[in-house]
Amino acid sequence: MKSIEPSHRASEAPAPASRPAPRPGSNVAGGMLAEFEGELLTTRRLLERVPAEMLTWRPHEKSMTAGQLALHIAQTPFGVLTLVLQDEAAPPNFGAGRQQPASVREVLEALDRSAAFVRQTLPALDDRRMGETFKIVA
Repeated sequence: MKSIEPSHRASEAPAPASRPAPRPGSNVAGGMLAEFEGELLTTRRLLERVPAEMLTWRPHEKSMTAGQLALHIAQTPFGVLTLVLQDEAAPPNFGAGRQQPASVREVLEALDRSAAFVRQTLPALDDRRMGETFKIVA
């Protein structure tokens, strides 16, 4: 049996590329935005690699398609921030039908819109607001 060797040892792992570090004294939202920017790079690379011909593939009849899942990932930052900006919110309706993207480009455009919303909204929140608790009510 052939073994697979890692390309580098854990102790020699390269530092994450282009991950901005929070500035000393920055607020909670600033630190979260810095972390978001780093994760956004990884998310974009993942979504760019979804094969266009597999967007409608689903592993099981009750599963989302690969395209629906990719779009869900792209829209999550917008959805989560929109949800937590409210003091109380109803749970999202995950039983509703999911949009099927026509292309990987459509998924990446959704990610760009989501990222723009986070970049615009998150810096406007002060530490007091970031520390508040929100409720999901039925």
